[in-house]
Amino acid sequence: MTHFGFKITIGSLIFAFSSVSYAVPQGISGCINDQTAWESCTEAGGTNTQCASLKKFWSCIYGHKSGFLTKKRKFHAYLPPAFFQNSKQKRPLVIALHGHGDLSKWIMTYAKLSEASKKYGFILVAPDGLRKPWYKPAQHWNDGRDEFPNYRKNGKDKVDDVGFIQSLVADVKKVLNPAVNTDKIYIIGISNGGLMSQRMLCETDIFAGAGIVSATMHKKQRDEQCNNAKPTPIVFLHGSKDEVMPQKNGDTIGSSGGPGYAIADTVKFWLEKNSVSKGSCQLGGKTTVGINTKENVELQIATTGCQQNSHGTTAKVAYYEVLNGEHEWFSNKTKLPASDNKEDEVDATTEIMTFFGFSE
Repeated sequence: MTHFGFKITIGSLIFAFSSVSYAVPQGISGCINDQTAWESCTEAGGTNTQCASLKKFWSCIYGHKSGFLTKKRKFHAYLPPAFFQNSKQKRPLVIALHGHGDLSKWIMTYAKLSEASKKYGFILVAPDGLRKPWYKPAQHWNDGRDEFPNYRKNGKDKVDDVGFIQSLVADVKKVLNPAVNTDKIYIIGISNGGLMSQRMLCETDIFAGAGIVSATMHKKQRDEQCNNAKPTPIVFLHGSKDEVMPQKNGDTIGSSGGPGYAIADTVKFWLEKNSVSKGSCQLGGKTTVGINTKENVELQIATTGCQQNSHGTTAKVAYYEVLNGEHEWFSNKTKLPASDNKEDEVDATTEIMTFFGFSE
């Protein structure tokens, strides 16, 4: 079937734009429509008939030998309306990682990521972690902790999530070539997804920046696994009353997730990594954001004395402390099921995209 330049065959996917076909590499075995939404097609000029099978985002299967349960991994993808108007224009790619017990389609929803993709014009891919055998249907990422022996045991990975995400990024670039700007590939994540995002920064050099929500670093990550991390622009949004991540160094992450570092020392780690010389990349004074005295947001940012990274941008660091904020994706537009049931003074998605330099 062909709909508005999309040729879809079950078992494989071909993107066809301006009479140019993009064959999907072997890794991606097929994409089917998620029936929960897609609005881009009609807004890009497609008719109702042309857009009948296009919904909000694609639910795709990715063949990658990376886990204990299956070789097939799932991800959701969203292409903004601007992509359909010019499929050859280079655009940023954002990889979004859900938290422990979460799903890719959930972070797409509560973080309003497809709306952000539409607004800023970036390509969005949200993969799923693998689930524990006893915990269905929610997923987990192997962020490098031995406390999850189904994923990593005695310092050896049983689930290769680093390889999975690397391969997925490489294949998305091939599928959409030349639309992905290789110097503008970003990763964002919440909680376990934030820890995994930092693992990707520590073990690869493919990301131009990162956005971390409600996550610090686990002890082995900061002490050992990230010794070779490259300078990377990174922004943190963290609640002062987050009871899942450590309040002080050495506290346990969650109920049994192993020891971790507090947010202050996590931010300090990246300031040190990003410094031109010892201590040169430092946070500036606090700026209060918002007017809700119960949950003000204090912003600190470091720009001077920070190195250039391999993607040609300054490895700046920003830290939003949400006073009285809890373990959640902060949003001033939506009340999350797992949140404190009130609107926040900062919208994490908006602040992250602004930090990346995206504009409408």
